[in-house]
Amino acid sequence: MHYLQHFCCFWTFTNTFLKNIFIRTKKRAYLYRIYSMLEKEFHISNLIRGHFNGSLTVAQEKELQDWLSASTENVELFAELNNENIVKGKISQYNRVNTTTMWQKTLAGLQMDTVVPKQAEIIRWPRFLIAASVAVIIGLGIYFYTSSSHLGDERELSKYAQDIKPGKNTATLKLSSGKVIQLSEAKEGVVIGADLRYNDNTAVISDKDNSTKGESVISTPRGGTYQVTLYDGTKVWLNSASSLTYTPALNDRGERKVKLDGEGYFEVAKDKNHPFIVESKGQQVKVLGTHFNINSYLDEDNVKTTLLEGSVSVAILGEDNGVTLRPNQQASLNKRSGFQVKEVNAENVIAWKNGLFMFNDEPLAEVMQKISRWYGVEVHITDPELSKQTVYGTISRYSNISKVLDMLEKTGEMEFDITGNVIHVKRK
Repeated sequence: MHYLQHFCCFWTFTNTFLKNIFIRTKKRAYLYRIYSMLEKEFHISNLIRGHFNGSLTVAQEKELQDWLSASTENVELFAELNNENIVKGKISQYNRVNTTTMWQKTLAGLQMDTVVPKQAEIIRWPRFLIAASVAVIIGLGIYFYTSSSHLGDERELSKYAQDIKPGKNTATLKLSSGKVIQLSEAKEGVVIGADLRYNDNTAVISDKDNSTKGESVISTPRGGTYQVTLYDGTKVWLNSASSLTYTPALNDRGERKVKLDGEGYFEVAKDKNHPFIVESKGQQVKVLGTHFNINSYLDEDNVKTTLLEGSVSVAILGEDNGVTLRPNQQASLNKRSGFQVKEVNAENVIAWKNGLFMFNDEPLAEVMQKISRWYGVEVHITDPELSKQTVYGTISRYSNISKVLDMLEKTGEMEFDITGNVIHVKRK
């Protein structure tokens, strides 16, 4: 059976099956609550499918955007469905399931009586029914993978005469000796320790080089991203056109200090005796152990620090007094006006780290700046007023640029032309 037929049959059966459970069981009030939850899952799955098919209305795209903004788990699931290798794995896993055995276990789990269920029984039910919801998502992944509109030949379907591929894992590491190492594009990250290793534990350099003990710089180009695990266990994700300067030891004050240019997401290992400090474009962020994002590109007016969990202290470099952030707060530092703190959706801010573009009523000029860095292109916007128009939408950062531009055209009054390495933006 074709995967698409398999998916549609499974979708219809699961929905009908759950309705029949609700109708036949005497535990209706309890199961109605669970079934209502699954109806929402079905609805969201339909929105995701429609997003990739390009069939959603503006209102539906906005609804999907709101769902993505609601939690990290939603963003991660969406990112997985954009990842071809993950979807292939789910297809393989799905094909290995013994459906007869699974059905027998399902029926056995549905044996009911008229006695009010004990607390332990109540706990088992959600796990079973949520598993059904997850299975639907796996089926949805099968649909995405086999649908030519999702993973087909983007160049053939695109209206553009030429296309541009997305960025990738690429970075260079400059040691204190001056030696420059081109890090492997086949690896996701590097681990800084007694020696240099990739995150799969393979060696970065074969010879012993004691210059790894001094100040080193890891840099990503335009169109590059890379992950760094520092000597203390702190993890840093670098966005495109960014660099991290570090030393594999505490400084004289017993501090863990690094310098960031560009954008980075930090998951700082907890150590109450040794503060972790990030210097970036005139500001200093001081923490003991927390998760936060810093955007400090030189071509942007403001330095933005966004907190996901824990707390951070943000101050102007060289000053003691600053601001303390709570989760989902962002401090924006401007040379003229100082600090401004506002509430934000932190998941939107770190979407890049999860492999996504998430634009939520964002000015077109800022959106195109992100696209320019990731795809390594120049952008020309002919109408200054068009730069201020806000757009929204979510799409994989690993899509060709034509897919991203197509999505933006649907949400605004602009259209695009690709000429060589230049994107021209004009009003429709």
